[in-house]
Amino acid sequence: MARSRRPRSRSSRSHAPNAPGTTARTLGLACGSKVLVGSPETVAEQLLDLHRETGVRGFMFLPVMYDAEQIQLMGEVFPYLQKANVWTPPAERGWSW
Repeated sequence: MARSRRPRSRSSRSHAPNAPGTTARTLGLACGSKVLVGSPETVAEQLLDLHRETGVRGFMFLPVMYDAEQIQLMGEVFPYLQKANVWTPPAERGWSW
């Protein structure tokens, strides 16, 4: 027996389902998270702006899709943060928080 598909609501059709960034926008905004998008340098600058504006000292990265390329790109953000003196590699801080 085939399952019938529910018709999509009008709001679910407002964005193409596979458009770049659609999932990030939808999940991030729905959860109240700050969505950072761009090159590693751009994302680092967005984090530095948040640090300057709020004094926040810790971030948790939650990629929308856990694929190797995204994880690797996230790692490229840290040298920019280190250069700005807001992040120290774990080995240099005794592997502690």
